[in-house]
Amino acid sequence: MPEVLPAYKVAEQMVRMGYDRSWQGEGVQGVYFGTGGQVIESSAATTDEANKKDLWVWTIKELERGGQEKFGQL
Repeated sequence: MPEVLPAYKVAEQMVRMGYDRSWQGEGVQGVYFGTGGQVIESSAATTDEANKKDLWVWTIKELERGGQEKFGQL
């Protein structure tokens, strides 16, 4: 199971990654960043075109109906 960080630690990382450009490379995309800022490659499921389309269609449908039943007041 992945490590779960408290909110303040996540905020610290986001701020650090916002100004520390040492981790950036040309064309960095389709990756996750671990708790120490290390690059973690995305799984094949996250880049599958059918999965992307299914998620997009589901998102649009949820937005159209307001998403209230499952997610409450947003």
